Amino acid sequence: MKLSSPERSVLSKGLNFVPLNPLPDEFSIRRDVSSFCRRLRLRLHFADSDETDNTSSEDVFRSFQSKRSPWTPKPVTPFRNISLDEQKVLLSLKKNKNLIIKPADKGGATVVWRRDLYVSEAEKQLSDQTAYTELPMDPTSEIQTLVKKLSYPCKSKASS
Repeated sequence: MKLSSPERSVLSKGLNFVPLNPLPDEFSIRRDVSSFCRRLRLRLHFADSDETDNTSSEDVFRSFQSKRSPWTPKPVTPFRNISLDEQKVLLSLKKNKNLIIKPADKGGATVVWRRDLYVSEAEKQLSDQTAYTELPMDPTSEIQTLVKKLSYPCKSKASS
């Protein structure tokens, strides 16, 4: 199988590579706008409150209020860790159902298989009678029961 240069570039980043989205997601925007609107409504509601229970002319609790800093952060510029071409290639590799992309058994490399070759290799290995034997039934529940019985004495000794 022949891979293009952008495909090789994307795959060389490894299977743990996470492309950054320079734009915030819609959920974050809605949450932040909702929170901002709520704070504005609260300020508006409590802004004209002339009701004071204090007998003194100066509010005692004003001294506990924090002073606001005039500093504002610089706007964040969107950052991409992958080019637009690489992002398109990554999406096309993800959608390609004829490819199987897996980590190699050794060396940390990435292996790209055609789906038909991958399935035929898996069937070939599973049909090897010296390595695998077909079972007449699924033994999972019996093994789980046995493990629970054997591990119960260990739990009771550990708790005492």
